[in-house]
Amino acid sequence: LLAVDGPTNARKGDGDAATWLPPNKAYRCSYAGRQVAVKAKYGLWVTSAEGDALSRILATCPSQTLPTAAAFALGGGRELSAGPAPAAPATAKPVDSQPFASTASSATDPRLTTCSAVRAAGYGPYYQGRDPEYGWYRDADHDGIACE
Repeated sequence: LLAVDGPTNARKGDGDAATWLPPNKAYRCSYAGRQVAVKAKYGLWVTSAEGDALSRILATCPSQTLPTAAAFALGGGRELSAGPAPAAPATAKPVDSQPFASTASSATDPRLTTCSAVRAAGYGPYYQGRDPEYGWYRDADHDGIACE
């Protein structure tokens, strides 16, 4: 979340990197790096158009690094350490409804082509923020549960 002025926020709306970029061109590399870091950390998916836009931007700034999480004390409590930095995203181009960075491991269910196939194989449902498989499938009703 970045604080910006009202008109800039209104122009961005819910647009992604394929439909909106910061008007300050000098900030676009940092903006794209932040987008990739957040999507990689939380296993969020991107459309092909958004992935293309992020790749195109980052290709113009090869020294851009992904930002890392940093905890800072606001006062009144104990200071917490930040978690590990997000892993670099996979170099393969993302595709619609696939996570930006692969979250697959031996602890995840197999990646199937549809939720129907998931249910038929006895897997799912997948919950947003809990199951890495959630990002692999479409949550049609946006209730935080995929393949229900």
